[in-house]
Amino acid sequence: METTLVIVLTLDSGKKATLKLANPKQGITRAEVMKVVADIIGKNAMDFNGALVAGCEKVYLSKLDTEILA
Repeated sequence: METTLVIVLTLDSGKKATLKLANPKQGITRAEVMKVVADIIGKNAMDFNGALVAGCEKVYLSKLDTEILA
């Protein structure tokens, strides 16, 4: 099963951006993710076509189970 951490960010332009990170650490918490998002916002570390990250709408884990058919 593949696990992906999905972070939906709000931008100062009013748009949204989605970050998808494969294989996050086991047991990662919302608090840990929000600390990183706060650092991104505080340092203006990410720019999406001129728009900066203003907040975080939601954070979740997506799990995909792939079954090969014979």
